Amino acid sequence: MASSTDTGPGSGRIFGYHEPGFNHVGSYQVSCRPFATASVLVEASGATMGGGTKIEFPGVTKFVIVRNEEHDAIADSKVRLAFASGGLHEPNFNYILINASSSFSADYRVSQLYIMSDGSTQPKVSVIAGITTIKPARAPSGSWENTVGVDKIS
Repeated sequence: MASSTDTGPGSGRIFGYHEPGFNHVGSYQVSCRPFATASVLVEASGATMGGGTKIEFPGVTKFVIVRNEEHDAIADSKVRLAFASGGLHEPNFNYILINASSSFSADYRVSQLYIMSDGSTQPKVSVIAGITTIKPARAPSGSWENTVGVDKIS
């Protein structure tokens, strides 16, 4: 009988311990664990690569909602949302721009995201997500870094 100590291929055992992977359909069909964080201070825009505020999830998400909590549309309070750190920066524009008092939602399978102000201000955002039983390490390369259309590569 298989047990949780079975390690799978190459272990000399017949059965391996199974955990859901990135394409495990059932993990996305069932209800998910809630994740919510409010009033996250967003880093001001900079000219250097990297940076931004990184939000890491405890599992792969079923959906993600990011809300720009700033209410002053006159101030420079837009927020950039990217799924790889290099995607936050120009001239690649691999980010989604969220206006003040607006939100973005999508059914994306991610284990982390990056947010940065589109200007010199530091707005606050709220992040809500549904977390599946899939561990972040089971996502391809753990993130979307170095992916065309997501990261800084074109």
